[in-house]
Amino acid sequence: MRRNFPQTPTIPALCGERYQFIGYHGIWDSDELYDLQQDPLETNNLIDSEAHQKIVSRMRARLFEILEQRGGQQIPLWPDRGNPQNLRSPKGSPVADFPPELKRSPRRPPRK
Repeated sequence: MRRNFPQTPTIPALCGERYQFIGYHGIWDSDELYDLQQDPLETNNLIDSEAHQKIVSRMRARLFEILEQRGGQQIPLWPDRGNPQNLRSPKGSPVADFPPELKRSPRRPPRK
């Protein structure tokens, strides 16, 4: 049964004068970094850009400093209310394909 919120119930972010860093906590989530001056609509995720890795590291560290200082690492878990919402409409949006950079080759089965 799924809970009454998505797998990632809390999405912390840090917004500076130029960059915005979004740190996801979930199995399939990828962090995000946007240059708000060059990309105000946040369409180009720079998280894997070699040129931006120092910014990513600084902003990630600062985000967790703020979360620790303000008690933001405590996620409140409440009892479920109502029934699970696991059913999907066949008329809903199609499943999105994973970007190639997030895919890996299947593992070979272990030898016996």
